This record gives sequence, structure tokens and C-alpha cells, in this order.
Amino acid sequence: MNDSSSSWRPKAWIGNSVRSLYHRLPLSPAVRDRARDVFYTGYGRVFPESPLYRDYVRYKENASQVDDLPFGGAYAWDYLKPENNDRSAILESIIGPYIEEKKSVFDICCGFSPLARYILGKQCDLVGFDISAEAIAYCQQSYPRGTFYVADDATVVIPRHVDALIHLGIAPGTDRWGLESRTEVGTSMRAIRQTRPRIVVLESAVEFEGGYKKLKALVEKLDTYNLEKEVPYEFLASSSINQAGASQARRRKLAIYRRRSLPCFSLSEDMLASVFAEMAPGFQAESFSDLNLGFGFLYYAMGRIVRPKFSIVLGSERGFSAICIALAMRDNGNGGKLILVDAGYDDKTDGPSRGHGGIGFWRDRDQVGRLLDRFNVRDVMEVRVLRTSEFAALYAKQKMPPVELLMIDADHSFEGFRYDFETYSHFLRSGGLILCHDTEVEEGYGSRPFGVSRYLKEVIQQNPEYEAVSLPVWPGVGIVRKRGRAPKAGTERP
Repeated sequence: MNDSSSSWRPKAWIGNSVRSLYHRLPLSPAVRDRARDVFYTGYGRVFPESPLYRDYVRYKENASQVDDLPFGGAYAWDYLKPENNDRSAILESIIGPYIEEKKSVFDICCGFSPLARYILGKQCDLVGFDISAEAIAYCQQSYPRGTFYVADDATVVIPRHVDALIHLGIAPGTDRWGLESRTEVGTSMRAIRQTRPRIVVLESAVEFEGGYKKLKALVEKLDTYNLEKEVPYEFLASSSINQAGASQARRRKLAIYRRRSLPCFSLSEDMLASVFAEMAPGFQAESFSDLNLGFGFLYYAMGRIVRPKFSIVLGSERGFSAICIALAMRDNGNGGKLILVDAGYDDKTDGPSRGHGGIGFWRDRDQVGRLLDRFNVRDVMEVRVLRTSEFAALYAKQKMPPVELLMIDADHSFEGFRYDFETYSHFLRSGGLILCHDTEVEEGYGSRPFGVSRYLKEVIQQNPEYEAVSLPVWPGVGIVRKRGRAPKAGTERP
């Protein structure tokens, strides 16, 4: 019979449950020693072939005195007490630089909390838990400024805020002497997901690193943390502790992860004020009194939701829509590129029928450069002073990548919009989005021709290749989706 046999599993579960009480009950050393011997004697009668029992018998038979038992015959984890080893000094040198002053630290399955003195010395709030009543009693007496309590994976209370999560000595499930049985990986993952700590520290004995590897894989799968370092080390135990028994557990491996900084959120109050000051947006459902960008918030949101790697904006008086999308793409941090295409026409010099509300802004290269620098989007946004027909030819010639987000705000006449839509929709990836300005403006409005609304209703919404709606807030924004499987936002695209 062995540990993996089917008949062994339910009996082992009973044994593990009984053994877990060894940790929970605050027993005196004499009672603990007696309880351990009674348990293994009874355990051996039921499971004489158990590897756990054979290990115990082997150490017992070879022991000339009680100190020769596993870990010296004392409490099984005495070799981990800070006064019995140099582990604390080693951990401080490795982890110390990552612990900031006056922060919150969560010590999972803390044991004797070898970093507690150092962490509390930095005026941090330290919370630790462990299944071992003896270990927690030690911590409560040794580190009264910290918060330590007995709990297991089912009863632990995860703090609301954690700056650094420390999980030292990750257990593989059951140690070879049967003194503990627990699954710690789930607790760490719940804590990491709920609190998103800035720093995650994982450590395990080299010989028992199954849980350590699993937890590392789960952390890396989150795609939120960078591995700062992974180092092996070995600490020395006091000569009063059985060196042979603790030798495997003294060889350790430690990993430190740092949460990646989120890209800045561009739409601060100062940024909103700058948008109004630099671009004086109009016809965007905007409101200066409360710095409400109106449709600008929608443009930014679409840029964040779609996370385009390549976007095109056709036409923009001063760059309002393009800048809002470019800010979103900069905040995405995925290396996306936006090209604004505008012929640079001016209503005053080129006439309304050709200028379509333009002010000649894009003809002044110095002015354009200052705008890009003012909003720090020079690495994201490029301006091409071309007619949309000229850029379409250039797009095909240079074999530019598929467009994922397209904004059309150029020629508003029915024929002009029809050309831009039918030409550039072919450049759009399946599942990609098109934003269309002025979809609620009727053809008879003002001195300029407006045909966007009619084209949306009569052509786009009747075409089964597209899904289209118009936001019914004057002057309107249309959102058009090219049917097809949309790529998952935020993923790499071919």
C-alpha cells in the first residue's frame, strides 16, 4: 500500500485532519511531544506501510536521544524561530528594499514571521495569520505591535488594503512528517486579486516547491506583475536544532514581483481645461463651465475600450476628436498609432463647400507641433495634410495595417461622406468601429451641406454588413460596427 492508492486517500484525510489539530491547539512542549508519539503509534497500527510512519520509525530507531528526532524532537518548526537561525537577516537583505515605510503588509501563513521586527521597525501595519496556535502565540508575544491570529484558508479575513503581500514557506500540501495539511495557494491568489498589492513575495523550500511554482504561474497569468528577482538562498540553523532533519527545508527559493504601474489617466482637471483652452471645441455637446468634454469623453472611452493598435481620424477643425482618442491610446500603453488626415482647408479662403468648417489649422507645421507637444501625444499621433482620397491611395501603396477605430468628420455632404465611408470601411478590420460626427444634423441646417444623417439612415443602417446607432444628442455621433468577430480588447493582433 502507498500514499497514492485509492484506499489510502480517505484514511489519510482523517489522519491529516487529526494532525492539523497539532498546530491549532496551544499545547505545552511536553504535551506536544507526548501527543506526537501517541499519534504516530496509533497511526502506525492502522497504516504500518505508510511512508509517513516509516519515516517516523526510522528516525525514532536511529535516535540515541530525543534531539535526534526530526527537527530535534522539539516543536517541529523550532528551527524556523528567528533566534534559531540567520534567515531573518538574509530576508531583510533581499526583501527589505521593497518594503516602504508606513505601508500595510499582509503575512500569509506567517509562522514565526521572520520579517516582523524589520517591518514593524518601518512603522508598517503588519497583519499575519497561521494555522499554528503555537506560532501565533510566539508572534503575539514577540511582536505586540503587529496583528496576528489563528486562521486557515477558510477562516482568514483578507485586509481591504495591502501594499506588500508576503508568503514565506509555501507548503506543498502535506509535509513528510504529516504535521500539517493545508492548501495555501488559493488564499494568496484571493488576496492578490482582491487587494492588488504593489509587492508580492513568494518563498518555498526548494525540495517542496510545488505550491510555490503553482502560485508563481498564477501570478504571472494575471499579466499585472513583473518578476523583479528570483534568488535561491540557504540559511543556517542553530547547533541546538537537528541540522540533518532541517537541511532540506533550509534550502530556499524566493521570488519578488512588483505590480506594473498603470498608465496615467490623462483626463485630469488641468488636462480638461487645456483641451478647452487650446482647441475651443464646438458642436460636441460640451460645456466649459463644468469642463464637460461632451462627445470628447465618448471618443476617449472608445479609444480605451477598443484599445486600437492603429486608428485613423478623417478631418478635425483643431484636433479635438483626434487628441481625445490619442490621449486614450497613450494611456493604453500598447504602442498604438493614430493618423489624423486633414486637407488643411479654410472656409474663409477655400469657401464653405470645400473647407467644411476648416480653419486652415493644419497648414502651420509649427502650430501642429506645439499642439502635439502640449498634449504629449507626438509618439502616438501623426498628422497628414492630405485630402482623404490622397491618403487612401497612400494607405494602399504603403500597405498600412487594418484600422480598428475610424473617425469620420471631414466632408459632411452626402456624396463626400459616402466616399469616405465606402473607401475607408474597406480598411477597417472585421469587428472594428467607425465614429461619425453630425449624425443628428439634417441636410437643411446652415450654409454647409449635411448628408451624414441621411446616409446613415438610408444606407448604413440598411446594410446587413454593419450595425449602426446614432447618439440622439445634437449634433449627434454615430457608432458603426463592421460585422464580424471582434478581437478581444487589449490582446495582440496580427
